Amino acid sequence: MIKCVLIDIDNTVLDFNLSAKEAMKIVFNEYEIQFYEEMFGVFTGINDGLWIEVENGRMTKDELFKVRWNTILNAMNINLDGETFEQKFLKALEVCAVPMKFAEEILEYLSSRYILCAATNAPHEQQLLRLERSGLIKYFDHIFTSGKLGATKPSREFFEECFKALDGVSADESIMIGDSITADIVGGINYGITTCWYNYRNAPAPEGITPDYIIGTLDEIKNIL
Repeated sequence: MIKCVLIDIDNTVLDFNLSAKEAMKIVFNEYEIQFYEEMFGVFTGINDGLWIEVENGRMTKDELFKVRWNTILNAMNINLDGETFEQKFLKALEVCAVPMKFAEEILEYLSSRYILCAATNAPHEQQLLRLERSGLIKYFDHIFTSGKLGATKPSREFFEECFKALDGVSADESIMIGDSITADIVGGINYGITTCWYNYRNAPAPEGITPDYIIGTLDEIKNIL
């Protein structure tokens, strides 16, 4: 029987894409640089690739934050210091918190029935501020972030640290819900947790990886739990 729900934040509970675009606009405006929609495509292509490197253990988050915006700005032929831009971007992201469709409805539903935990690789203080701003923080019993736990999804260490705080709850009494096959689903499978892939992009399932459940919208969780 499921007692605990672990749920990812970015692009699961909060719309990271919309939030990141707004944060980009804020920082570009500060530098008096015109923002164009195609710039966001450059950001997502590079950012997604770097996070896969982190999730596969080939890069640390600190390394990502050092190289991310230098790489993106170079690709855009914009001559700015990427590490300074990164700090401004992260600060702007704190005030950009757009919930995913059905997010509040499903969090309210889950929090009344299960131990509800956020499980995220993003910076701790940033996620607290964004969850507060979105009004969603009240639904969580625990907020697990890689910065606080000292390990990132999908590592066993991340989940081990989560369950140290979940006294009396075992992996087979838990479910991991998230949009990332690499971080959420592979991490959950390897730790023996039931998994639910939030496939809002309607992407093909990767070969050899089989989530227990696949949903296209968050309200479909009610059909599972």
